[in-house]
This record gives sequence, C-alpha cells and structure tokens, in this order.
Amino acid sequence: MSRPASESDVSLQNEAELMVHSFIANLNCTDEFKIRLREETMNDLTLSHVKEYVMTGWPNNIKNCVESARPYFSIRENLFVVDDILLFGTRIIIPRKLRSELLERIHVGHQGQSRCKSLARKSVYWRHMNDDIDQMVRGCQSCMERRNLPNKEPLQPDNVPDRAWQQISIDIFTLRGRKYQLITDYFSKYPEVEKLPLNPTSYHCIEHLKRVCARFGLPEKMRSDGDPLYTAHEFNKFCNEYDIKHTLSSAGYPQSNGFIERHIKTVKDMLYKSEDMYLALLNYRNTPIATDLPSPARLLFNRDLRTKVPTCSTQLVTDNDKKYKLILEKRVTKMKQHYNQHVQNRVDFHPGQLVRYRDNLNDKVWKQGKIIVPRPNDGRSYLLLSQAGNQILRNKRLLIADHTQQQMTVVPENDSMPVPHASTNLSTRASTVSMPTVPAPSTNPSVSESSDSEVLPPQSPARSLSAGAPFSSPPVLRRSTRNRKHNKTCKLSCCN
Repeated sequence: MSRPASESDVSLQNEAELMVHSFIANLNCTDEFKIRLREETMNDLTLSHVKEYVMTGWPNNIKNCVESARPYFSIRENLFVVDDILLFGTRIIIPRKLRSELLERIHVGHQGQSRCKSLARKSVYWRHMNDDIDQMVRGCQSCMERRNLPNKEPLQPDNVPDRAWQQISIDIFTLRGRKYQLITDYFSKYPEVEKLPLNPTSYHCIEHLKRVCARFGLPEKMRSDGDPLYTAHEFNKFCNEYDIKHTLSSAGYPQSNGFIERHIKTVKDMLYKSEDMYLALLNYRNTPIATDLPSPARLLFNRDLRTKVPTCSTQLVTDNDKKYKLILEKRVTKMKQHYNQHVQNRVDFHPGQLVRYRDNLNDKVWKQGKIIVPRPNDGRSYLLLSQAGNQILRNKRLLIADHTQQQMTVVPENDSMPVPHASTNLSTRASTVSMPTVPAPSTNPSVSESSDSEVLPPQSPARSLSAGAPFSSPPVLRRSTRNRKHNKTCKLSCCN
C-alpha cells in the first residue's frame, strides 16, 4: 500500500512545479523553437516513452521499462514534463533531431571542449552529451587551424660522443645585418665562427667547413636544420666526398637541435657586445665550461690557449711537450750537421762598406748599395742604402762586396722638381755621392775602421744640383690662336 501524501510532500511538489513553470516561462528561445522542441520530443521514440513514464509513473523494476528508456530510470526522480517539454531538473532534454543544431549553437564562440561542456550543462541535457561535444570540437576546421600546441614530450638529449670532434653541429645566424656560420663540437663545445657574404650560397658554407676540417679533422656526424643551403645537392655531394654523415633536425622546431641554438644565443650576445670578435672567441674558448669541466680548448687540444690574461706557462703545455721537445732538438741537430757539410763561413760586412745586393734568390742582377748598420740580434741581415735612396734590409746571402768603384750614384724615385725660371742655372737631377776608400777586411785587430767612412742616408728627398750641367730652357708659352666671340653686353675691358 502506498502511503498518502503528506502536506510537506505536497508543498515540495508544488514548489518544484512552480520553479519549472517559471523556468519555461523565462526560457530564452523563440516560440518557433519551442514548437519544434515539443514536436520532436513527441516524435522521438525514446523520449516519448520517458515522457509517458514521467506523466503516468515509472515501473517499480527497471526490467519492466522499455529498453530505450532504461538509461533514464536512474534519474527518474529529477525528470519533469511541463508544457509538453521534458526536463531534467532545470535542463531541457533535447530530442535526437535537434542535437546537431544545439551543438552548433553551443560552439558559436569556438571555445574549447571544457568551456563548451560548461555552457551546455547549464541549460540542456541528453545522453552522451559530453562525448558529442568533444567530437564536435575536435572536428571543427577553424579550431583545428588555431588550436594550441600539444604538451611537451620528455627530453631526449643527444648522446655524448666518445671523443672530441667526432660529432659537430652547424647553423647560420644573423647579426647586424650580416650572416655568420657557427660550427660547434658536441664534446668540447669548441665554437668556430665565419662571416658569410651578403648573399651566401652552399659554396661559402662548404669552404668554411673545409677549412675547419683541415685544422681539426673530419667529423663522423654533422647535424643541421633544413636550411636550403644545407639541403642543396652541392652540400650533400660535399658530405659524401668527405665521408660525413649529415642528419637534419625537425623543420621549424629549433628545440630539436637545441645544442646549436643555445650556442648561437651565447655567441650572438658575446659578439654583439664585443669590439673584437676574435679576442672574444679566444676568451670564450679558454673559459672553463663548469667547475668540474675544463675549457673547450683544453678538451679539444689538451691545453689552454694564450690570451691577454696573464697565466702560468705550465697551463699552456701538455704532458708530452717535454718529451717531444727532446726529440725535435735531436732532429734539428742532425739536420744542421748534414747541412753544414757543404757550407763555409763568410766575412761580415761593416758600416759604410760598398756592396752589391739582390732583391731575392731568383734575381739575376746585382745592384749597388752601401751598408748602414747590421741588424740587431741577427748576424745574417744588414740595413743598407740603395741607389734610390731607400733603406732596405737584406740577408748576407744576397750581399757581396763591391770592389769595382769608390762611389755610388743615388737616383731618387719620384723626385719631383719645380720648373726653373729661364735665368736659373739648372743641373742634372742625379747627384753623385762620393764614397771614401773602404779598406779591405783585415784579420789584424789593430787596424780600426775610420769613422769618416760611414755615409748616412739622405734626410730629405731634395738633391743638390752640380754646376756646369747642361741647361735646357723651358718651353715658350704662346696664346691660343682660336677666334673668341666677345659678349656685347659685358662691360669689361677684355670684351671691348
């Protein structure tokens, strides 16, 4: 037996019906949509059974319900029918044929899945509504074009090579309108930077790589991005010829080659602040990487580099330098003994002595000159005066004593002289420098050289002109014979 309804139950039911009728009265939709909602609810097989159960009463057992209405059995206490519209609480239950239209209305602002669900839960309901909203947002073309990046994946760092210069990475960056190519070793972090032309090609990148490989050796692997300079046929041909395995990082995603990107940021910042790019790179290569890692130079060369910062010489040598020095000294001694078997010592020249010299070993003409002074700290080179009045430096191998004459004619080069007046006595431009007699080298130490034998180089390009030289008169100037038309309006005397 069902117990009779109490006054409290009746009041609660009245309040619920009042709230639902108020919701329907304030429903923010057109009358046309309300009519369609009633019609589609009646035509929907599932909702028509649910509506009938709500109005007539639900069976006591779910097994006695129509199969399509069984999913609503668990929420039957919150189902209402008001004005032929089926409600779940204050939410309208949408028939199947109107759901696609409601999905479009919900997704008008192209919000994400969570916000669309929150908007829908406020006013409408149907079974699997969340799944339909997820599918709609995922299939939206506009949302797909403007959707956010997916979540980051776990880091996959590059494997550390077994030795220095086994694997390198290259990239191009721009600084102050110029392009540079950066090559960095994965093991030692040693950077090599080259300024490229304004419009670089693969040829320029390859030439830089060839110079670097000639200094440090060929790497086994090389990694770069998908820049057209690195994907050209010419660059691939270079990698094949030099037996280098070239791999590309993900296009448009610098983080996939984060090693070289970090070094580009460091090098660009360093070069932007520095006036001398090469001194800045030198200090960077000589700076320890971390407290437990030495500098890139020591990792690559097993020694530090000399910089402008004072340092102990022990930091600039390796463990085997002393051993190799002894071996090299033995080689030098043996080479010296072999070379000196067919040579003889020559007599030194003294200041003021006339000599003949050649410009190089291939020169066939011995030119006149005069010794000024031996080169300090060098027993093989001399500073001498040439016929052109220039001071030149020559090795003793290119010098011989001159015994043919006792004077040297000095003919200055590019010696410009003013045009003399007709009444001025002229002389030849070549001046003769008289030389005292130079005694032959003597083995007697008591014979001293005269201080008057030294002739100093000329202090001025001007040369004294000896009297009696042939006189050549300057060319006679004459007036032009062309007819000149006078300007009739000019008041000057030249035109009258």
